Amino acid sequence: SGIKVILDKNDAQGVWPFLMVLMPDRATRDKALKTLWPSPLGVTRLFMHALPDYAYLEKIVPATSAPNARDFANRMLTLSNSLWLDDNRFEKICQTLQRAVVQNR
Repeated sequence: SGIKVILDKNDAQGVWPFLMVLMPDRATRDKALKTLWPSPLGVTRLFMHALPDYAYLEKIVPATSAPNARDFANRMLTLSNSLWLDDNRFEKICQTLQRAVVQNR
């Protein structure tokens, strides 16, 4: 509950080296990441900021309001879908994510 898995649109079928999930808010994402980041389970953040927030891109990306992109970067986690991520390890990730949601309610 409160966790959204990012899926392909309509009938598209992507080839993803990872799974993306959106947590309910930044605090919940941070709570889960505090446990998962140092673990060997392959959970990280793919997008640290919205494009306009990277100073080194200011010459090619105009300074603009990007509330949806900022929200996405603030709530998104990526999970490996490597062959090394077996069912037991994946379950540990799922339990950690759910626990973070429950604790931050």
